Amino acid sequence: LHIYLTGYAGSEEGYRVTLLVVHDPGYGPVLIAGFLLLIGLTVSLNFPPVRVQVQGDAEGILLTGRCERRAWEFEREFSAIVGEAQQYVNSWGRG
Repeated sequence: LHIYLTGYAGSEEGYRVTLLVVHDPGYGPVLIAGFLLLIGLTVSLNFPPVRVQVQGDAEGILLTGRCERRAWEFEREFSAIVGEAQQYVNSWGRG
């Protein structure tokens, strides 16, 4: 609830104060929507999109990767993915 002073008057009988009491039922959902917007912006700006594509055929597997904006650890993570893929391919040749 919010209370607003809408009028103040003095007369021979005394002073008269007029107050307006307002209840806004939409305040909570607007506040929640603002926090969700803030969280969404934080996630989208701090976690850049990364794409890893795998294409396989009878001759082998081709791995490609692409990152946008500042994906600081992408090179290290992509090298780890390539290493794991090489281990799997080498283990298939043994079986």
